[in-house]
Amino acid sequence: MAGMFLLLSLPILLIAGTLLGVFWWGSVRAAQEQAREYLVGAGKTMHAYLEGFFHPIESALELTQELARQGVLHPERINEFAAFCQGILRTTPQISSICTGQEDGFSHRQGVEGEGFLGRLVFADTASRPSLLLTYDATGKLLDTQVATEPFDARTRPWYAGALGVATGGGSGPKYWSPPFILHTSQNSGIALSAVCQRADGGTFVITFNIMLDRISNLTSRTRPSLNGYAMVLDDRLQVIGRPRRVPNEVDLAGIFERLPRVEELQIPALSVAARGFPYKRWPFSFECEGATWWALAMPYTLPPNNDLLICLVSPEDDFLHEAIHQRNLFLAVTVVALLVNLLLGIGLARSFSRPLADLAEASKAITALDFPETSVSLSRIQEIHQLAVAQARMQSALESFARYVPTEVVRELLARGEAAKLGGHVQEVTLLFCDIKDFTTLAESLDPVELSVILSEYFQDVMAIIRQGQGTIDKIIGDALMAMWNAPREVPGHPVLAVRTALACQAFMTGFRARAAAAGKPILHARFGLSFGKVVVGNFGAPDRMNYTCFGDCVNLASRLEGMNKLYGTGILVSEALRQQAGDAFHWRLVDLVIAKGKTQPERIYEPLGEVGQVAAADLAFAAAYEAAFAAYLDRRFGEVDRLLEPAFALRPDDLSCRQLRQIAQTYQQHPPGPDWKGVHYIRTK
Repeated sequence: MAGMFLLLSLPILLIAGTLLGVFWWGSVRAAQEQAREYLVGAGKTMHAYLEGFFHPIESALELTQELARQGVLHPERINEFAAFCQGILRTTPQISSICTGQEDGFSHRQGVEGEGFLGRLVFADTASRPSLLLTYDATGKLLDTQVATEPFDARTRPWYAGALGVATGGGSGPKYWSPPFILHTSQNSGIALSAVCQRADGGTFVITFNIMLDRISNLTSRTRPSLNGYAMVLDDRLQVIGRPRRVPNEVDLAGIFERLPRVEELQIPALSVAARGFPYKRWPFSFECEGATWWALAMPYTLPPNNDLLICLVSPEDDFLHEAIHQRNLFLAVTVVALLVNLLLGIGLARSFSRPLADLAEASKAITALDFPETSVSLSRIQEIHQLAVAQARMQSALESFARYVPTEVVRELLARGEAAKLGGHVQEVTLLFCDIKDFTTLAESLDPVELSVILSEYFQDVMAIIRQGQGTIDKIIGDALMAMWNAPREVPGHPVLAVRTALACQAFMTGFRARAAAAGKPILHARFGLSFGKVVVGNFGAPDRMNYTCFGDCVNLASRLEGMNKLYGTGILVSEALRQQAGDAFHWRLVDLVIAKGKTQPERIYEPLGEVGQVAAADLAFAAAYEAAFAAYLDRRFGEVDRLLEPAFALRPDDLSCRQLRQIAQTYQQHPPGPDWKGVHYIRTK
């Protein structure tokens, strides 16, 4: 019946799809053309804005040159020049300060300072006349005069050298726009318009009008070419001169010139992608960013003689497609309603057949991966489908029960490979974990079997969940003991770190588990963990009709021995030296002892993990340091120093078993020194 549904719906879908495609193609073409035209128009508007920003500054400079040429204006006429500059600063707010410089070193500066003005006078004879700072109120009234403490020489500033560089002859020079630099007084990034002025007496001076870049950003941050678009101004090195709107707060754009942000530092992805086309694209162009289409335009704006700026506009295409999207959605809604009305009968028939089968197919897919869905038997009026659903439910119940007896990770891996379980194994590097409950035999004798099973069930449920969360595979449970491994049957990158982290997580869980048990009046459980790393033979072992996925090797035996050694040292977790090396510097460790485990011939350093770096208390680190210092003295045959070196450790943990044992052995060897072949090895005779 699915074919019947397709037969009924396909013609209508083809017609609706064709109409929608033609409509959408036309809308997109129209929107793209609109985007080009709108960006060009917005670029011209932005160009006009910048003209309106910079032109008054250029006019003020031309006026200054003319007044100087007529003999009306002279920087050394302090009061007249100050009043003239303050008038320009009031009427041209984009200018932040005005400064002059002369060949003999004289300089006169006037700048906006709060609600008033701040002047600076640097005289030619600085040895006899110190530089002065003059404070004025908003009306130009002199309020205070102070001696300037910081030296200033206008002849060293970039605007002075630039204006002289473009000047020709002996008269007034052409206007010079400087690249961005650091303003001396405000220490803000800025640019300057400067020129040489010819005085009536034949002398010259250089004057500069300084503009802080924040004034340009005030213009660009308020401008947007479309609803969600951006406008900005860049220099010829694609550094941000006028920043766009909505720059993330963590981006610092008020840095010095050497740290002016490049476009990518704004952390706005669309601007970063667009900037790659700005150096060579001047017409509107489109690009893709984060799954959306954007349009961009870069329009040159030149400040003479060679200070090239770029007006950059970037907008998402959706801003121009808004109405087309609305019409498309309306068209789609009408089409869907028509389909529902015309195909209602076909849909009903198709659902009667396809829905139960689709449910069964999805359930079968989940069961194949041993993910058992919580679904009931699919009801269907078709007898064959109903019988299939009943059979599948019985199969799911059987497999769900079976999965509780085997490692599901192993079965899933076989299913993913499309293989059947077969005898055999291969060599693999793994991390092993053995876990056992302290004094379980005594606990079992004192409890009712039913109560004991409930406690064990709660314990295993949470511990096994922590191991699975740490990507470990639970190999087997033997009574109160548990064995888990990492990196088999599937590879687990960084498995040594994961295994140690999992053991620490289990230890932390046991602390809360014991607290809850004590509050409820239940028996207290203490779990001990042993971990090792190495090569083992891992695979399916047993008989063809009954096999077990596990591993064999010296690494397995060592992990089991380490779990048992915890009772000798009063520790909760012990790991092998190989695992300590593999886990690296992710954890803080305590070297506990140098041992030869039962059944082994080579000595092994064993360690206690204290916790991850940065998460261990200072007292625990101090305890470990004191213990290891004493243990080093012990290995160096300085038995008489061991007791003294252990004092800080006993102060922190008076009842620590490992400290008491080390002190006792050291005292014995102090009285009866060992032979010359003694290496400090502790032979463990028990499992």
